[in-house]
Amino acid sequence: MKRKAASAETLAEKEAIMVEYADNLQGLSDALEKQKRQHLVKLRHQLLERRQKRKKVYFLDNLFCTQPKYSTFPTFEMFLGPPHAFGF
Repeated sequence: MKRKAASAETLAEKEAIMVEYADNLQGLSDALEKQKRQHLVKLRHQLLERRQKRKKVYFLDNLFCTQPKYSTFPTFEMFLGPPHAFGF
């Protein structure tokens, strides 16, 4: 570009060279932006798949669990021990 600008004799030629350079730069910028958007869409899709897979595994684990974590609703004793340990 510098060579073209140096070889240009009139101001109009220099302006045309600058406009051409700006158009090329804009094209490169647009291509980079498009590539970034495509990559972002791909990452979002991967994250969605991971969340869905994790949710499915969690659901299936709980659905086909032969040994439940609690036989009844969790009580105070299950977490802290018997109440007499605290003087109740």
